[in-house]
Amino acid sequence: MTGLQAALWGLLGSGVAEGLNLSASTRPSGPHRRWHRPWDSKADRPVMLVAIGLRLFAGCGT
Repeated sequence: MTGLQAALWGLLGSGVAEGLNLSASTRPSGPHRRWHRPWDSKADRPVMLVAIGLRLFAGCGT
């Protein structure tokens, strides 16, 4: 296995983990069952994107 293949497998694994994390955080909450997504708040969006990017990059390096 080459280094590029290993990096792509790491990226795939971290992408799956990140997708599961995002799907778990979009569940309905509250009495009115409104769906809350982490990207709804414009103030939190840049921080969330940087965090996702860093986790994907770390998965590539692993």
